[in-house]
Amino acid sequence: MSWRSSTRETSAENEKGSSRCPPAARRLGRFCYAGQMMKSSKLDRLIREALCPAMSALSFQYDRLTFFRETPSRVIHLMGLGFGRWTMEAFHVMCGVCTREIPFYMNRHPRDMAYIGCQHLTKNGWDRNSGQWPCSDEQAARASLSEIGELVPKIIEPWFQKITTLSSVAALMDGNHPRQGIEKAKLFLADGSRAEAVATLRAYLAVLAKPRPWHDSKEIATDKEQAESLLRQIEAA
Repeated sequence: MSWRSSTRETSAENEKGSSRCPPAARRLGRFCYAGQMMKSSKLDRLIREALCPAMSALSFQYDRLTFFRETPSRVIHLMGLGFGRWTMEAFHVMCGVCTREIPFYMNRHPRDMAYIGCQHLTKNGWDRNSGQWPCSDEQAARASLSEIGELVPKIIEPWFQKITTLSSVAALMDGNHPRQGIEKAKLFLADGSRAEAVATLRAYLAVLAKPRPWHDSKEIATDKEQAESLLRQIEAA
């Protein structure tokens, strides 16, 4: 499975799974989804009031629970807020980066991009799960957003400032993951980091030489051919 299709395939599986649920559960799911949409609109309004001024001062734009900023070096900084899968009493905050240099994201809106190097923001800093910002009512939501606003200059912006080149984006990518090895090498190459591109491709080819049982053999063969071709081009230049 390619890294770029995994999210869509997971969504498809969720949809298939929902069709196997009892009718009452499906009705409850639709009710919860509708409630989430209504609460998202309220959270969106509060975010605009509480966070947009500070984020706009840092050149971030905002659209539907997502802050994004594209740098002159073609790196896109992302901060997304949203509800978890099981509750609307708290929301999460995730930060990551992406770039239009990756063909799959060339024409996509930033809110639909992958969060490369994803970090979850908590009251104690970065963690693996940030779905703990209370928003059971407007007062709780405003208090959470106020705390997040205080963390923007202390934690969020300093982290983004460390990732301002294509090479720094590439360094966050999993070179052992199907397709990411090639895209990672291309980002290093686009940034002029030839040695890192070569090292990435060689390491990726070593991974492809020992595929996992669940990897698609045709995709592995295609990736191997592309990686070898790119490596030859770089070494011949």
